[in-house]
Amino acid sequence: MSPTVQEALNLEIFSRCRLLTAGSGLDRNIYWVNILEILDDLSHIEPGEFLITTAHDLQPLNIKRQKEMVEFFAERQMAAVAVQTGHYIKEIPASLVNLFNEYNIPLIEIPPDISFKNITKSLMLLLLKTEKDRFDDQQPSKEQDQLRRKYKAMLNTWSGLVEGTEQASQSQGLFGLGLEADRDYWILRVAACDKGRCHTPYPVKTGEHLSEVVGQALFQLMEQRHIPYLVGIAGDNITLLLQPQPGSGTAGAIVQHSRRILEELRLLCTRIDIFLGLSNSHAKIENWKKALDQAEKALWAATLGLINQNGFGIYAMLGPLKLILAVEKTEALEDQLGETLKPLIAYDQRTGGALVQTLRTYLKYHNIKTAAEELFVHRHTMKYRLNQIRKLTGLKPEEPTSLVILSEALTIYDYLKARGLLS
Repeated sequence: MSPTVQEALNLEIFSRCRLLTAGSGLDRNIYWVNILEILDDLSHIEPGEFLITTAHDLQPLNIKRQKEMVEFFAERQMAAVAVQTGHYIKEIPASLVNLFNEYNIPLIEIPPDISFKNITKSLMLLLLKTEKDRFDDQQPSKEQDQLRRKYKAMLNTWSGLVEGTEQASQSQGLFGLGLEADRDYWILRVAACDKGRCHTPYPVKTGEHLSEVVGQALFQLMEQRHIPYLVGIAGDNITLLLQPQPGSGTAGAIVQHSRRILEELRLLCTRIDIFLGLSNSHAKIENWKKALDQAEKALWAATLGLINQNGFGIYAMLGPLKLILAVEKTEALEDQLGETLKPLIAYDQRTGGALVQTLRTYLKYHNIKTAAEELFVHRHTMKYRLNQIRKLTGLKPEEPTSLVILSEALTIYDYLKARGLLS
């Protein structure tokens, strides 16, 4: 059984928070923690969710809109809502408190100096501890035997896909797990290594022992979800196939699910560095190889630190990296770098300059004044550096064609540097 709202409020992190509703709904179970700065898109909210928000756009809502929002929360069987005051709203409207009371949903006020990160971590640890205690308290039982058989069946079903087992056998294995061969699905790739030991992360290869530890943890987490899935091992890393029910599997929802999975795995496996890559959606499970390749490339980008997502890669957001990661031999990439950025790199190494950083910042804003402010230099210095870039590369960053070439070259530079292939 998941923890209740009352158990959550007993945590130290909530000692200075204030329950605004009259003790209603405190027996509601919490299944997940979610953070939303702005209460605009609530479509991804799930039953049992503990929502934390700064309520950016709450102030303009009239009574009718407040009622519609709280009715929606009640319909989605939300566990509780915690609103931080002092940033976007000074106080929570009495009308809203009354509505939460009416629908028996706990409403909590968070002081402005309490970190969302600390609240989330405390709640996640409570969720995971409760689940762990439940499993630990159980004696060897029929339920545990069934779970072990299910995990083994999943590994065998995935092996059947990889090895090309006959279609009828594959379909039977998928059907037994609640999956369908012709419904949209996503593939996630998970890589792990001992804490601080991912020194050559291209690609990260999860050892046999860590595959077992992380695979079992992933299976345990997914058993708490209301979404059909399949866990397996493909190559050197762990694979998770997600197949939500029709109408509930938007791309945004799957991204949110994937982030949750990564966060929970890291909380469960504190001595392990974990990375995750997510594919695009695909319609037929028989085409799993394409989805697996996409998830693998997203995983590579995550392990190389090429995307600012804290070890989480999304194939749809890789941009030019999709093409770069598909290149098996790097000679062509090195040649492209030699024709573009190599003179800037050599100049910076020779003089201690910052032309590469200057170019990167200018391409970020396409504005001399803003780029100069971020680099803490005078705009005349910025203009001088851009002129040096033009002379050394023969390319003009302000022109569209040159801009595309230089942006691509920076991506190649970051990729080769991350792999340790630059001298």
